Amino acid sequence: MKTKTTILAVLTCAVLMSGCDQSTPIGELKNMSLEEMGGKEIEILSKSKDKIKSAIDACDNFKVSEDLYINAPEKAKVYEFRSFSDNDYVGREYTPQMAIEDFRNAYSYFFPDSELNEDYFSYTWTEPLENLKSYKDLPENPEVESGLVKDFSQTEGIISLRYNEGDDEEIPVNMSSTPNISSFSVCHGKIFEYTYENKLVYERMSPVAPLEQYFRVAGTYSPTSEQSFKLLDKETRICDAVRFFEEYINNAPIGKSVEKNMITKVYSVKVLEIGDIYGFYFDLQKQLKDVNFEYCPVENTVSENNMKNHNLGEGATALMIESDKADMFSSMPLHMGISSAKSVDKVISADEAVKKFSEGLTKEVEFEINDLEFVYYSSYVPTELGGLNPVTHESKVVPAWKLTAYNPNDHLTYFVYIDAKDGGNLRQYSVSKNIGVIKE
Repeated sequence: MKTKTTILAVLTCAVLMSGCDQSTPIGELKNMSLEEMGGKEIEILSKSKDKIKSAIDACDNFKVSEDLYINAPEKAKVYEFRSFSDNDYVGREYTPQMAIEDFRNAYSYFFPDSELNEDYFSYTWTEPLENLKSYKDLPENPEVESGLVKDFSQTEGIISLRYNEGDDEEIPVNMSSTPNISSFSVCHGKIFEYTYENKLVYERMSPVAPLEQYFRVAGTYSPTSEQSFKLLDKETRICDAVRFFEEYINNAPIGKSVEKNMITKVYSVKVLEIGDIYGFYFDLQKQLKDVNFEYCPVENTVSENNMKNHNLGEGATALMIESDKADMFSSMPLHMGISSAKSVDKVISADEAVKKFSEGLTKEVEFEINDLEFVYYSSYVPTELGGLNPVTHESKVVPAWKLTAYNPNDHLTYFVYIDAKDGGNLRQYSVSKNIGVIKE
């Protein structure tokens, strides 16, 4: 069992931030395909778990947890690159008509037994952003209008599409998407049959709602757990539900004008008590060619140490109350804009990373090491005024080793990172509350 609790860290560290980087002008980011990225597989995790445990115990200020969790591929293609929101305003032709057609295809996949009724199919529209010379030209309050797709007459500027069949007296069935149809928010509505009488829960639940606020959490488990629970249709193992959902979401159709270059993975599973049954509530993370992007509890972040412009990424969740259907979810993007990708030829080993972490943390405490992970770490590339580019969300992405270390003196947990290429740039972030206990 490994514990993830609140953290507030004070670190001794050397910082090598990319202060000279500046956000690329709107329209100049060019997306690279997976084929164009090229690269070759390199060795990442060469030591056994027992040898890594020995490396941890060899550090005077470290003690290995009984339930040490190591999450890193043995080999993978690894890159440094710029990521960005690849929508129609960054130089790719994508008309509202294409968006509408892609939405119809996605709806058929997620709702195979029903037909889309145009009386419930709506859009949100704004002035197109693709011709802006600078993010500074963005209006503070852009004019936005919406309406039914069947009455749609604009030729450009769609920023979202939504289908919502239901009202206060009906069980809602809905779906929404981004313009490039690479991420989805879907609700089949089965869960509402168990919560309708609880008006507060019924009104506030959505594909992005924190469901653990409304249902008791029986436990938080690893996605590989073989523990089973009674769902609506039958007793189901957690690992089987995870396998079904990952295959289901990763095979979803996306926009014809984009490449599916991301994979969605389940990071952890909260088991919810829903009446006389259980539900599996997934926290999701994205993956590029076998390397996971960092998972962060975004809503819990309260302080940072040497993590300027840290990009925590998108939060996404899913709920299953039946063994063969995802009842409600907000998915990770299946496509990400990637530019300026460079293949990484070598990274430091896991035991080298452990030594670097040990050197960066105080020697006055014996930390209990819970997790060691190999991840992609993102930081926003600032604009000329120093802030986030609100149009492209351009970020610098680098491979990193991530350590989770528990301090028994103050009962806090540290999440610490170093660059995987050279072991430099030690940094960490803090969260404000307990984020669960993951059981195998």
